[in-house]
Amino acid sequence: MAPISGGKGTAVTITNPGSGYTSAPTVNFIGGGGSGAAGTALISGSPGGVTGVTITNSGSGYST
Repeated sequence: MAPISGGKGTAVTITNPGSGYTSAPTVNFIGGGGSGAAGTALISGSPGGVTGVTITNSGSGYST
């Protein structure tokens, strides 16, 4: 997750969209020193690839 503002996650960078998704995969945020961040993946195309993540909870305490 990047960038971080005030210890909260504000955006997600997709480095590998994958393919073949028929429903949104689970999004887990690991590391960075914080906790509580959550999001929902957005998929598009056929076969589906992840095009973005909607952050539903920015969490707190993140430094990286």
